[in-house]
Amino acid sequence: MAKIFSTEKLALNGDQVRIESSESGAFEITDGSNVLISRSTIESDISSLNTQDSDNKTAVADDIDSLSTLHAGNVTALDADVLSLNTQDSDNKTAVADDIDSLSTLHAGNVAALDTDVSSLNTQDSDNKTAIKDDIDSLALLVSTNDVYAVQEDVSENSISITINYSSVGFTTAPAVVGSLTSYIADDPIIGIQLSGNPSTSSAVFMFSDEIPSTGYKIDVLASV
Repeated sequence: MAKIFSTEKLALNGDQVRIESSESGAFEITDGSNVLISRSTIESDISSLNTQDSDNKTAVADDIDSLSTLHAGNVTALDADVLSLNTQDSDNKTAVADDIDSLSTLHAGNVAALDTDVSSLNTQDSDNKTAIKDDIDSLALLVSTNDVYAVQEDVSENSISITINYSSVGFTTAPAVVGSLTSYIADDPIIGIQLSGNPSTSSAVFMFSDEIPSTGYKIDVLASV
């Protein structure tokens, strides 16, 4: 069984290493002049490590709190951006819907105006047809009740007037003369026609509203007293 020595100082290696006990539970290890290890230094180191550990925990906790605060701020900012984008998207949808409604209203107005114009043109065309028919009926009546001279002549291209000679009929008084200008070419425009001055007993001159653009035009003339 090992022996237990009780002493307050133990010198080893020619007093190069000295172990001393100054009080109960306290000790020092020195090299003769300097303290190498002691209970107080160990306790101080432990206390320092505990303090450093506490500081590190506090710093880590502060960092966690800071990161949590930053994360919360980022989440709030992101939520605000998403809300702003949603609001902007809603505004854009409303603006687009308003534009579509406006265009639809404008289109409806244009369609209504076009329908009105077409209806007006149809009415005018119907009125014109009625007037022409009345004129034809009137001329037909004149033909049936009077001596009437009727002739159809070709109209020269680029001409602006034509003279109709009916001297062969032998009118003793100037007749009433009427002319109608038509073209057998479908794309030819309508050209206006008008008597120039008063007809004589032998001829009448018709003026055109524009130069005759093709060789497809013919003039039908009726003269009667």
